[in-house]
Formats: sequence, C-alpha cells, structure tokens
Amino acid sequence: KWDKNDFTRCVSPNSPTLDNLHIKNTIEISDIAIVCYKCNTTKTNMSISEYIIWAGKIIDNISKQRIVGLTEHINPEFIKKQSSWAKGTIRRHAKNHEIICNFTASDLINLAKYTFNCEYCKQELYWGFGKLRQNTSSLENRDLKLVLNLSDISITCAKCNLCKSNRTIQEFKEYLELILPNLEKLRDSRELSLLSSPVEVSKLLDSLEDNQYI
Repeated sequence: KWDKNDFTRCVSPNSPTLDNLHIKNTIEISDIAIVCYKCNTTKTNMSISEYIIWAGKIIDNISKQRIVGLTEHINPEFIKKQSSWAKGTIRRHAKNHEIICNFTASDLINLAKYTFNCEYCKQELYWGFGKLRQNTSSLENRDLKLVLNLSDISITCAKCNLCKSNRTIQEFKEYLELILPNLEKLRDSRELSLLSSPVEVSKLLDSLEDNQYI
C-alpha cells in the first residue's frame, strides 16, 4: 500500500519498506527487495537464506506435539537465574500488558527448569541478564489470551517471540507457510541474476518449476 500518510504518521503493516536481503553493509540493486513492513520486521536481521531455514524449522516444530523435557537444570546458577526470570516475567505481564497469569512463579520455575531450548526454533536459551540477546528466554503468549494458564504459554527465544508479534500460533504458522515458497523463489531468482555462465543459468532454470514470485 503506497500511502504517503503512512510515512508522515506511522507505519502500517502493509507499508512498503526496503529489505536488505543478505544483510550487507554495501548493497546493490540485486541485494534488495521491496516488501511490506510486516514481513520486514518478521525477518529482522536474518539473511534471506537464514530466514528460509528458520521459517522451515518453525513450521515443523509448531506442527509437532508439545513435549515437556525430562531432563532438568541442576546448576544452582541456572536455577537462580530462572527464578528471577519467572518472577519478573509474571510481574511485567501483569503491569505492562494487563495479563492475568493463573499460575505462580513456582509453577513457571518448574516449567523453566526443564526448558533448555526455544520451543519454536530449538536454539539454546540464554537465561542471563543485561542486554537482550536473540536467544534470551521469553514467555510467549501462544494465542494472545488475556488470562493465561500454563497450557497457553511457551518459553521461547526473544527472536521467535518478536517475529511472532501479535499473531496467534496458528496465524504465525499459516503466515510462514504462505511466504516460505515466495522466499525460496525470490532467493533463487536473485541467485540466477548473479550467475555469469549460460550453462549455470540453464541448469538453475531447469531446477525451478516457476521462476516468478509474488
């Protein structure tokens, strides 16, 4: 949506933005794409190839049945950090988001001590304090409810929580399934434009069913 009012007031989800496909410091025309603001903020600071891999993992892991880990953290330092995280998380959700948590800090600590990896992308979680990292542990409201039970939450990395944004878990999965084929076609078409050998171009064209993307 090309609306000049979007640029003078605030950015809407479908406002056009410039995406640095490969996260380069110096970019050429083949390194960029014009995408909506929603897609650009979801991609964050991933290259298009990293984004494709990440999106595939998310779709696969969301589709699987949720399994609570059987191994627990036994390092006292970990347990101390998780305890502080659980108490602070419940307090922040109540204060900043007006969300009621129908579980205690002890309940959340008990869940956290069995959690080593992000439920969505499976990267190892960081339970420390200070500057927010991509893998910093965060409480994810799966279906954007205002009253939460333990079954309504996931412990994910900050990156996945940020990318999911204000979507339900099903909306997030459907969104990634929608854009993943287009991301792959976009990546392949840009790789095609950078090839110099006619033989290489021909081979890549033969491997693509359709070289157009939305």
